[in-house]
Amino acid sequence: MPGKQIRLSGVSWPDRLIGELPNIYIYSVNNPSEGSIAKRRSYAELISYLTPPIENAGLYKDLNTLKDLVMSYRQAREEPERERLFESIEEYSRHLNLSATAGVDR
Repeated sequence: MPGKQIRLSGVSWPDRLIGELPNIYIYSVNNPSEGSIAKRRSYAELISYLTPPIENAGLYKDLNTLKDLVMSYRQAREEPERERLFESIEEYSRHLNLSATAGVDR
């Protein structure tokens, strides 16, 4: 709103309506500027604005085994070994209800 880029004033309707009532709003932790703007415009008090630690989730359950089979297939040089690994990938994909042959070019 025009004139409200910096802060609310005593004659602003949001300021008049909220009065002394605490206004609790959870701000996104991945956008620190949002918290700064909230402090400047609406008397916000930031309790903690630390970004949570991020970790690589990786694959879960049997997908990691399938990934290992695919990597072995890609690194195999001899054709009999590649065929054996391809059959294992197909079988394991069926076990996981995935389609191993869709779009695969031996």
